[in-house]
Amino acid sequence: SLIASQLQPLDARKVYPCFDEPAMKATFNISIVHHPSYIALSNMPAIDVSEYKDVNETTLSALINETAPINWTVTTFGTTPKMSTYLTAFVVCKFGHVTTTERGNEWFGNLVTMKWWNDLWLNEGFASYFEYLGAHYIDSTVSLDQIFGSSVLLPMLEQDSSVESQSLSDTHEKREAADIIDLFSSVTYEKGASIIWMLSSFLTETLFIKALHSYLNEFSFSNAIQDDLWNHIQKVIDGQNDIHLPARVKAIMDTWTCQIGFPVLTVNFSTGNISQEQFWPEKVKNNTNNTWMIPISWIRNGTVQPLVWLNERSKIFPEMKMSDSEYDWIILNVNMTGYYRINYSQMYWRRLAKVLENDPKVIPVVNRLQLMSDAFHMSWFGYTEYDTPLYLTKYLEKEDDVLVWNMVLHKLNILGWTLIQNDYELYPKYFIPRILPIFHHYASLLLQDFDRTADHIVKYNIEKILEAACWFGHRDCFNLVSDIFNWRMNHPDHESPVCLSRTICCYAVQRGSDKEWDFLWELRMQNGTELGEVYDIYFALSCTHEPWLLQRLLQLLLNDSKIDPYYVRDVIQNVAKKEVGHRIAWKFITDNWAHLYDRKAHKTFCCRYEFKVLRDFMESVSTDVEIQMIQGFLNNTLGPEQRIRATDIVLEAKSTIEKRKKSVTKMIKWLKKNTDN
Repeated sequence: SLIASQLQPLDARKVYPCFDEPAMKATFNISIVHHPSYIALSNMPAIDVSEYKDVNETTLSALINETAPINWTVTTFGTTPKMSTYLTAFVVCKFGHVTTTERGNEWFGNLVTMKWWNDLWLNEGFASYFEYLGAHYIDSTVSLDQIFGSSVLLPMLEQDSSVESQSLSDTHEKREAADIIDLFSSVTYEKGASIIWMLSSFLTETLFIKALHSYLNEFSFSNAIQDDLWNHIQKVIDGQNDIHLPARVKAIMDTWTCQIGFPVLTVNFSTGNISQEQFWPEKVKNNTNNTWMIPISWIRNGTVQPLVWLNERSKIFPEMKMSDSEYDWIILNVNMTGYYRINYSQMYWRRLAKVLENDPKVIPVVNRLQLMSDAFHMSWFGYTEYDTPLYLTKYLEKEDDVLVWNMVLHKLNILGWTLIQNDYELYPKYFIPRILPIFHHYASLLLQDFDRTADHIVKYNIEKILEAACWFGHRDCFNLVSDIFNWRMNHPDHESPVCLSRTICCYAVQRGSDKEWDFLWELRMQNGTELGEVYDIYFALSCTHEPWLLQRLLQLLLNDSKIDPYYVRDVIQNVAKKEVGHRIAWKFITDNWAHLYDRKAHKTFCCRYEFKVLRDFMESVSTDVEIQMIQGFLNNTLGPEQRIRATDIVLEAKSTIEKRKKSVTKMIKWLKKNTDN
């Protein structure tokens, strides 16, 4: 058993009487009364551990169902530094622990705290930023640009384009508890870190760290607002002559912290004109006047150029005018330090595709990541043509970076093509020659030492490479997963997970017999199998092409009350995605509808995700005839209120199917034109 506190943002008041606001700091003298077989931990080192006399022993004994009197223990801790109430911490446990005391090094919220929650990003954004910076200083084998760009900045751009997105700093003080809790979002953490990443880049790390030292020294054990940080950065800027900004630091940074969303730059290199507008998930007439002060780093023909600023809606940069030569090229946002997307002209996207085909290494890895991400998003949301990102995939035979490949495979969403029947052969014909070089490179690494397969897959992040090569039906991939899985079956006591990867287990079951299936099922029932591996096993079991095994799996899951309903839902969805399993999954749903949605018999299903099983199944539906069949079942089965909700799900799925058909038609047309005969 364990007791541990987490009081941020508003729960200190539930533990002890206090003025529970971040600006109301105090020192704390903490003592914890606890059972003598446990240890107590708090913010400061323990200074005394003794028997606790002044206590009603009968009451305390009753709290832990003890009948005999207990000599309770009190642990007293040293006085804390001046700090906010939400930072007080208590742990009572039987774990071992390590104590360290490092004065002067307290990741930002501990030493300098925001005055109110509307500037929470000053705590959490900096904490997230230094998490990556610190890890890089410990292990610099992987580029910080690559890790930060792929793990923080690009995922945040994907989330930060909706109308409901929030600004980093809110000028209105939020007082309602729900509003304050809502501030603990990815915007505060990841966008905050991304804006700091950009700030450090255009200031230079040297000036940035100097400004932070000044800021932290002035506000140690006190509170600050974001303007205090801008003022200290401005002082450092004013004290040197190397870095020149187009405006005061506050004027620049308020455009990034006080506005929602982010800009997309539209570039015309024939004139050198760059314009900005707010990025929306669907390109519509821009109904906002938001503009940002945008630092633009750029590289021309492999040489980094001086930083420029776009500090108005549109501006001409004469130095960026380009010739018609395909050997003359420019990439904006070098190493993806800026928090924005870029849309080039259609002809220029094609030129970049040619540059990559000639020699992808002339463009930094991070910018290859950025080009892929921007091209797909520009295409999806109507900023450029559908085929723009597809032309960028033509060079992939020469791409040896796993991060770039993972980005492309994620955006292509090849697993979503499962039910495509017409012209299916075009997909492997185009993609297999491009993926084979990187697949063979890592396959040879895995074949050298099966004993370390799991470590290699994690270390080199190659799950998607394996997944794609097997999905495209390449025999070398099938042979690889069979060899690895058979080795693991023959070494049942090996310390590595049996499901070394989801792909290996899935295709081993799919290409194998009931022997592989039974092996995994029995393993699932063993004590000690970790939760994450249990999920991977369920996924693999649903990969079989044997109808009777799929039926057996669904029935076994339904009859086992110990199995988490979420696993059942995921298995149903995965079975439904298979051509052989689609009808099996639908029959299972219809035959067991009452059981799945009976509030008394299966309360968890109903109350936590009512109709999500239906929504999941609809993702694998591909024809209007099937939609009509499903709608008929729902009309005959559900009451009026449930029918309305279910119909909404079906109509939403119908719209998605229409979009998918259009997308597939365009993809096939492009593949026919660009696949070698």
